[in-house]
Amino acid sequence: KQIMGESVSLKDIAKMCNVSGSTVSKAMNDRADVSSAKKEEIRKVAKEMNYVPNYMASALKNQYTRNIGVILSEDTGQGLMHEHFARILNSFKDTVEERGYVITFLNSSNSPNRFSYMKQCQYMKFDGVFIVCADYHQEEVRELLASNIPVVVIDHTMKRHVNIASNQYGDMRRLLQFVFDRGHRKIAYMHGKNSEVTRDRLLAYRNPEVRKYATSVIDRLIRDYGIGYIKMDYNIEPGIGTEYQAENPGEGLLEHERAYLKWLDGIFEKYPELVIENCSSGGLRMDYAMLSRYSIQSTSDEEDYRYYATIAANAPSGLTPEQAAVWSYPLPQGDREEVVFNMVNAMLLRVHQSGHLNVLSQERKDLVKEGLDYYKKIRHDIKEAVPFWPLGLSQFNDEWVSLGLRAENKIYLAVWRRGGSQRQMSLPLSLSQEEKEKIQIRLAYPSYSTSSFAWNPAAGTLTVELENENMARLFEITL
Repeated sequence: KQIMGESVSLKDIAKMCNVSGSTVSKAMNDRADVSSAKKEEIRKVAKEMNYVPNYMASALKNQYTRNIGVILSEDTGQGLMHEHFARILNSFKDTVEERGYVITFLNSSNSPNRFSYMKQCQYMKFDGVFIVCADYHQEEVRELLASNIPVVVIDHTMKRHVNIASNQYGDMRRLLQFVFDRGHRKIAYMHGKNSEVTRDRLLAYRNPEVRKYATSVIDRLIRDYGIGYIKMDYNIEPGIGTEYQAENPGEGLLEHERAYLKWLDGIFEKYPELVIENCSSGGLRMDYAMLSRYSIQSTSDEEDYRYYATIAANAPSGLTPEQAAVWSYPLPQGDREEVVFNMVNAMLLRVHQSGHLNVLSQERKDLVKEGLDYYKKIRHDIKEAVPFWPLGLSQFNDEWVSLGLRAENKIYLAVWRRGGSQRQMSLPLSLSQEEKEKIQIRLAYPSYSTSSFAWNPAAGTLTVELENENMARLFEITL
């Protein structure tokens, strides 16, 4: 009889059946060179003796363990309680068990004594690894993926490994269509970390269905509503790209951008008069491939008009003045200097007029109109003008800021004073001697201003006095 706790070996069974150990091994492995009757006798004895195969010995002999490692490393802390992952794992477990395999979870904790995924696989001699959720940019995950161990991944495309992919694009489209059909238009998308799953749920212009759908939206807006101005506002962080049908994330992102630009070219070819503004929380998507196509580029969503002076002044260092859209937003409660500051922010670039104009006093409302009227008179010069910075490029802590635009025979000069005790500032202008002598300067906006200014032809400087903090003035200089 077998003693409790003792293991039964093939030699023990062979002794009971009066056969060799190799015959027992062949019978247990259903080899053809052992008769059916003898196999049945040996297996019956093995069952009566509660024989359990030596797992490690079998693995060493056959070079496989019938054990598959599973990696589940996600940030929410739900683990197996996560409904999506639980359903995947339950289905996977049922499938592998039907085929005589077992699964073992790899240790993904932050313990200092934890082996890397690769070392765990080598120690356990897994036949393969199933990655349910992991950070694919983590070094130990990359090490595992680069090895010869067979790996199956979920929702992450890799050419060397099997990928079980969800239809992210199709599912998101059906979800959005469902919401859209019920009359909703302001739809927010909340997502987790920037993963391939997240990116695949967003529009990817490599997909012909995406381009087709986007074109149909433009067609409908123009055909049914007569739209001539569209703001492309895409306020998400695109991340490093997608590896879906690409060698790496960089290739996926590059192909997406090229496809988007090609689609955009097609739109402008179809609708040459269409004006499209490029925007994503200000200048986050500002690049020269975009700027070469778009009419307008939003510069910022800065909510403090005093800081916006720096953004407005520096904007022409990155894009043309006529493309640089700047918000002017007079506050519901403020004085006339606050209105003027807001207006000067935008008047040498592309005015985006906003603010609670309906609640402004008549005096402040008139200042908005005066600024817009003057802007309309000079905007033909803005598109030809060359920017310069008498005080250099601005920093947010600068007390004085200045931006100049030089046209054929005009200079338009914006001057801001934000703080500090210095009431005057001398601004150097690069002019020829003849221009210095013939120059004519007037304070163009606001018309009520009594701020003093003086031109020094010998030094070539314009000295401006702004008696209080948070004041701005716009000068027109005739050459």
